[in-house]
Amino acid sequence: MTSTTQADVARLIERTFDRVGSIETAVMDGDNLAVFLCSHFDDPDQDEEGDCGWTPAAIAGYEEVIGAIRDHFRPLSDTLAALSARLAEVGAENVRLQKENGIRQRRIERLEKLHRDIIAYQAGKAEQ
Repeated sequence: MTSTTQADVARLIERTFDRVGSIETAVMDGDNLAVFLCSHFDDPDQDEEGDCGWTPAAIAGYEEVIGAIRDHFRPLSDTLAALSARLAEVGAENVRLQKENGIRQRRIERLEKLHRDIIAYQAGKAEQ
């Protein structure tokens, strides 16, 4: 079993947000959400910007919607990050308790052995 760190959870959340634009459904006619949104917001009266092939209006519309999606789910991602932090604390406490229990168990075993040795010594002395 691998352990998941807070950094792993943060990366997972960011990767999830980054992939929102790649969502595809049948109603998008083979496009993903990024293309669907850019097509919706595209302004034929504007010139295309850079290498992406979309107008500034298309890019701004896409970024606004994706930003709104991020903002909408930010409380969930914050909760996941907080739960991850708490799980890390609980895991560390569990390790500490296991170590303590191991030390206690070894002490108990030594005391039980000492007790058996004392009983054996007393039984040997009684036979003399």
